[in-house]
Amino acid sequence: MDEKKQAEYINDHFFAFHSDNAALAIALGEKARALAQKNRWTHLEAQTRKNLGVAYYLEGDYPKALLHYQMALDLFTLSGDPSGQGQVLKEMGNYFKKFQRFDKALEQLEQAIAICTEVRDTHCIAAALDIKGVVYIEQGRFDEAEAIFKKELALQRRLGDEKALSYTWANLAEVAIAQGNFKQAEDFLSRSTEIRKRLGDRIGVAININNTGEMFLRSGQPENALPYFQKTVEETERIGFADLQRHAMQMLSETHAALGQHQEAIGWLNRSYALKDSLFNLNHSQQIAEMAEKYEAVKKEKELALRQRQLQKRNMLLGLSIAGLVLLVVAFILVFRYQKQRRIQWKRETELKTELIRSELSLRLQNERLRISRDLHDNLGAELTIVGGALSKRAHISASMEERSALETIAMNIRQAMALLRESIWAIRYEQFSLQSLSDKISDFAARASSLPLLVSIPEDDISLSPAQTLNLFRIAQEAIANSIKYSEASRIELSFLLKQDQQLSMVLSDNGRGFDPEALPAGNGLGNMRFRAEELGGSLEVESAPNEGTQIRVSIPLHQKQDLMP
Repeated sequence: MDEKKQAEYINDHFFAFHSDNAALAIALGEKARALAQKNRWTHLEAQTRKNLGVAYYLEGDYPKALLHYQMALDLFTLSGDPSGQGQVLKEMGNYFKKFQRFDKALEQLEQAIAICTEVRDTHCIAAALDIKGVVYIEQGRFDEAEAIFKKELALQRRLGDEKALSYTWANLAEVAIAQGNFKQAEDFLSRSTEIRKRLGDRIGVAININNTGEMFLRSGQPENALPYFQKTVEETERIGFADLQRHAMQMLSETHAALGQHQEAIGWLNRSYALKDSLFNLNHSQQIAEMAEKYEAVKKEKELALRQRQLQKRNMLLGLSIAGLVLLVVAFILVFRYQKQRRIQWKRETELKTELIRSELSLRLQNERLRISRDLHDNLGAELTIVGGALSKRAHISASMEERSALETIAMNIRQAMALLRESIWAIRYEQFSLQSLSDKISDFAARASSLPLLVSIPEDDISLSPAQTLNLFRIAQEAIANSIKYSEASRIELSFLLKQDQQLSMVLSDNGRGFDPEALPAGNGLGNMRFRAEELGGSLEVESAPNEGTQIRVSIPLHQKQDLMP
């Protein structure tokens, strides 16, 4: 078999190799890439780099994955293959989804859908829609995600694409789990697993085993979830799917915690973080080698582009040599194209360098956030859990009613402290939060605190908040709602957000209670803390109230003020 047929065979069967042995698939892919690069088979090299990008992504080698995606996109553009461009943009959308850069992910996916629609590549359209739906799931936009998956389902049935169909069933199951419809989720997972087993898709089967465990865990059946997560860890270790293996370890930690097996929970959590560190913390020698490879590849691309331009120029000169005036016009066009191509190449190189730096900084920041939340969860959270459990047990067996009451009061305070800790961990895990996620968090608190209805109104604008803004606004709303429930005798509470033209965000909480005189307000009402939190965000807090006229608390903050430190 000659070299070109070898490279084509590896590309055609790459994911079959990867399903059985990820390391072997990557080694074969690198061989195919080297052959294509050596022989200047531009389109074949683009296909190989796209496949390698997917494989490195699944291995957790994210910088290398991004590098291959970017170079594959350039090569598909150079070879004039819009369908290939759409497929790479789809994979890049999945890459940015991984780092929770949802706006960037949706931008890449919309480009992929537009390109693939133009060339009528329905397989590419369906795959991009699938990832777009998953982004909506991670944003908590479950109804929109469900609508996309149902549209995708009809498209895949028309195409007869069973493998893609299995992923859509699995995604619909994830939506059903999030919505609490566990019976429907079980049916969707069963359909997906049946297809994946028939196709020999070991990665897909492993994902479904994990999702079945999550379904049992979310439905309050941790004892049934446990064997599924254990099997997921074993299977992903065999096939080399490190990212899912780490996730399953984290699920095992949550399951053991739900069963009250705290030592096992901590053990699995530590194993999960150890594996996560190995995925994210690349050493310097690897980074240097990757950068060298990137610059060498860019250099060869320039040489290839230069040779193609020279060939075009010779052909034009040969065809138009009989007309001097025409020759001058053609020369001018060639020079213009050359300069334009140089500008395009320089722009792409700059974007690639910038994206790599941003990805590295994003990884470092996310690792630090995870480290802080892990320390809080493992140390303080574990200690509070142990102490709370011991106090509850002691209160249960205590013969003294006085002692039992005191112990139950302390245990309740510890549970409240754990709730505050979980809210703080929630606020520092991510770079930014949507206004919808903050509104949902406030609604959850209000529902737990009282049966009073909370009427919520938020603008349709896509508004992002920093962790500091999110936590401070949540604490202000928490204090205001608690005061209203405790003192106002209101029958309803309203929460609204307003975005002003000067990029000022207002949060307004109002009730129809008995009101009060702000001037005669005694100490200890929490307004001082609320005002301090608003000022810490560079904003202000205003209170409007009068006896028997209800109360309105308005917080206004600048939306884009830099907030680097958590309160």
